Amino acid sequence: MDNISYYVTITNPANGSTVSGTVSVTTDTNCDEVKFYIDGTLVKDDTASPFDYTWDTTGYSNGTHTILAEGYVSGTLEDSDSVTVTVENITYYITITNPPNGSTVSGTVIITVDTNCDEVRFYIDGTFVYDDTSSPFQYTWDTTAYPDGNHTIMVEGYVSGTLEDTDSVTVTVDNVIEYYLTITNPSDGEVVSDTVTITTDTNCEEVRFYIDGSLVGTDYTAPFQYSWDTTDYSDGNHTILAEGYASSTPEAQDTVTCEVDNGGSCLGTTLVFMLVLFGSAALYRRR
Repeated sequence: MDNISYYVTITNPANGSTVSGTVSVTTDTNCDEVKFYIDGTLVKDDTASPFDYTWDTTGYSNGTHTILAEGYVSGTLEDSDSVTVTVENITYYITITNPPNGSTVSGTVIITVDTNCDEVRFYIDGTFVYDDTSSPFQYTWDTTAYPDGNHTIMVEGYVSGTLEDTDSVTVTVDNVIEYYLTITNPSDGEVVSDTVTITTDTNCEEVRFYIDGSLVGTDYTAPFQYSWDTTDYSDGNHTILAEGYASSTPEAQDTVTCEVDNGGSCLGTTLVFMLVLFGSAALYRRR
């Protein structure tokens, strides 16, 4: 009677290879049962050809792992084989890069992410708003459609339709603009004469200029200024009021009081003229 030489050989994966994801561990054997081990732990007992095992390597740490196959005949161990492989699974991640957590946002905000996933889904306050399937994976968020206050941005990273990672940040929406207006020229208490350019610093859309309570000019474009001919006004104190408007609503204002002094220059001119006149008369009499 011939003695049968029983054997079992792991045909995949190859010894020393690098594997990831799901790996089909296959054998070549003439045994009637094969037991599979990963790092010494029994993971499958196969009693029917083709004697293989589907190994999900994502449940194992990256690094070296040993696959062992034992061949049995009628319950008796006849042969074994082992290979050592390196598991190198990709760690998928997703991180919101803009806006930062805890920041204050307004208007239109571009939500950006850093990820190695192939699909990103965006959520605002738990509500799905956008599905992006191509890099650079971003979403343009119109915050004006949301009330001022705290809101949560969440992103989900998917690979081949499987959720792999998530990230979220909380931001404060503040779309209420704080309007301001400051008269930058002339300064309060300044003595002015002739034509003075009244200038302002403002984020308003329209500026109306008043002298002593009377509207004298309206400017709709930056730098928002008015040329004031002080010679039309009496010498003495006069009040400049600049009023800033946004969407036809008054939002900010500033006032300064200046002293108009156009008499001094006229008096000087008159004195010079009189000196020249009297000097000419004196010369005439000497002749």
